[in-house]
Amino acid sequence: MDSHLRVSNLWGILLSLLGFYLGACSVIPDRSLIERTKQTVLDKPTFGLETSDLYYPDWFLGRWQVVATLESFEAPQGQYGDRASIEQAIKEQGRSVRYPVRFYRNEQGKVIADRAFNAKSITEAYLGPKTVREVIFDPQRPDRQTVLLLSGSRGELYITQRRSESPEPSQFNTLEFYRQVLGTLTGVPKTKDIEAVTLYRRSSDPKKFQALQQTAVFLVPTDPAYFQSQNKAVTLYRYRLDFSRNPSPSLLISIPPLSPYGTAPHPSGRLRLRRGSLFWKEKALGAGIERRGCENTIRTSPSLEHAKCVVALLPPSVSSGTN
Repeated sequence: MDSHLRVSNLWGILLSLLGFYLGACSVIPDRSLIERTKQTVLDKPTFGLETSDLYYPDWFLGRWQVVATLESFEAPQGQYGDRASIEQAIKEQGRSVRYPVRFYRNEQGKVIADRAFNAKSITEAYLGPKTVREVIFDPQRPDRQTVLLLSGSRGELYITQRRSESPEPSQFNTLEFYRQVLGTLTGVPKTKDIEAVTLYRRSSDPKKFQALQQTAVFLVPTDPAYFQSQNKAVTLYRYRLDFSRNPSPSLLISIPPLSPYGTAPHPSGRLRLRRGSLFWKEKALGAGIERRGCENTIRTSPSLEHAKCVVALLPPSVSSGTN
């Protein structure tokens, strides 16, 4: 299967989890995201980047295993869409894919998606293990991301519109609109505009939650059928996402109650606290820790499932400070 096509089909899922989701039915800027998912004739949203990133409720913290299932596919303007992508989507309806994702608390105390980790995880779930060479991402600029494949292909994402809403404590809805460019350094790139809306619903079981995700594909001005599409979505993908807590073995670490803490990754692959001689061998997340009023001895885990006091693990992309 053509790797460009498969990468194109996975970006909708990717963005909902990175914070990168579902879409609009009207140019009315204040229409709820839930209403947008009930429409098939979608115009592009009119608002811009309403927040600098997607900030999630605390119940997202930690590592999760996701089962993503393409439940339905529509082509309201299929005559203008990519015929190969449409045929592939029809074949993949009902197919489920599994991959891990994670969310952490940033230096401002806000919960965000680990976009770089999630991008690599989801891409390799669809294309196969060890297909990603590198994910280029700066947490200070969450509106741009590059995924480089070992095959020489690359995917560029430029987020231009973003909104989130929480109608109830157990609900969290997000939208991100972005331009996707797929190709190689020598070939002609494939460019699309994509809107991804995700409706997250918290479960009574703290180790699980679900989401509905709709991905709408729009043509760009360089496409020959751009004017015929009238700036409306040509295809719609709807996914069910089931999240379950990804367990990890707990680690026992000791921190003086009032001591500062470090977040810099040690060159040897370990994290060294600024005070004391304690070294923590990095495992799944391998980065830093955020200490929040812990007792002298605390028990935590990379998944945060057993955390009492340490409530955030910082991935290397956001680690800072000196050892």
